[in-house]
Amino acid sequence: MTGTAGVRTMNDCSVIVDLQPAVTAARQALAQTSYGWLQRVEVVLEAGRLVLRGEVPSFYLKQLAQVAVLALPDVPGLRNELRVTSGV
Repeated sequence: MTGTAGVRTMNDCSVIVDLQPAVTAARQALAQTSYGWLQRVEVVLEAGRLVLRGEVPSFYLKQLAQVAVLALPDVPGLRNELRVTSGV
């Protein structure tokens, strides 16, 4: 739909952004750490943001995973659902 005098309105265009490169970069960043637990973290895309899932044995590793991903450029947002489980 166009506005008056052929001017395009905001409703005319839909921007589709491919966020798969962000998922791939996050997985690579976690895999490149020296912590084996972070290499097991699942990274998925939900509702336009990255989600970290899985289990880690400490809050330190949960935070480290988050910091590693947020340090990447163009991260659309992050939800950290990692569970801290002792004795994993």
